[in-house]
Amino acid sequence: TIAGSFVWNSGSLVGPGTLKINSGATGLLTTASYRYFNTGAVLNNHGTLTWDNGYIYWQGGTPSIVNSGTWNINTAGYGIYYSSGYGKIENSGTITKTGASITYIQYLTTSTNTGTINVDGGELQFAYSALTNTGNIDLGGGTFNSSTGSVFDYNTGSSITGTGTFANG
Repeated sequence: TIAGSFVWNSGSLVGPGTLKINSGATGLLTTASYRYFNTGAVLNNHGTLTWDNGYIYWQGGTPSIVNSGTWNINTAGYGIYYSSGYGKIENSGTITKTGASITYIQYLTTSTNTGTINVDGGELQFAYSALTNTGNIDLGGGTFNSSTGSVFDYNTGSSITGTGTFANG
């Protein structure tokens, strides 16, 4: 459990187990390195997680990122990729993509957004993934792209708003 702040430069989050970022705490992914989520590993963010640099790889059976806090994404062409398994993202908080480049989020099992996804710049691209949306997606000038091999499930009560671009397929 992180109550203050931590920086994850590289290495593996090994499961089963949970790394919890408490409300008011911060986590930073700022180096151009590789980070691996292994089978059963969970990153549970209740605070502020900032991903500025580097790759994330799913490794093994269904590791996950659970966000009920704030997750800021400002990567320059980096992403979440498949190493040897699919991962899962559950968002009930706020995910905000900024910056001019593409961030790739790939190889997700059925993931959920019940919170808010803001795409304020660049492109947030989901590929080879399944995303069920019952929350809000705000396109503040960026692009949300549910692309190759993806399923985007838009449900009653959800909304897509803003001046950016939504692409599905």
